[in-house]
Amino acid sequence: MATSGKVGQMFEPMAAVCPRCDRPVALVVKGQWALFQDDWDFPLRWTAGHCPACSQALLLIQEQYYDDWDAPAQIYPPMARRLGTEIPKALRDDFEEARTTLGAKAYNSSVLMARRVLE
Repeated sequence: MATSGKVGQMFEPMAAVCPRCDRPVALVVKGQWALFQDDWDFPLRWTAGHCPACSQALLLIQEQYYDDWDAPAQIYPPMARRLGTEIPKALRDDFEEARTTLGAKAYNSSVLMARRVLE
């Protein structure tokens, strides 16, 4: 296992969506750490930073595929969890649509989709 960490140096801003501001921001990156382990398929990189508008802290994780890092996924603050694969795909899709419309502040649509999931 090998790790590398960089703290206290200047980093390029990273695109993210602030959960508090509910808008895309250029994340102010404060540190990055990478973990390379022999029994893992792909190395992982964690990025810690904050929103420039409201100072909300965020922790992102990425996997490295060949020479490039994939799109970052938010670890903190925790995002809503996805339904497991034991739930039928049609129900999972309707549930995701209900959450998406709720996030877009389309409350009536969200209620209708949630009701559809429960039926």
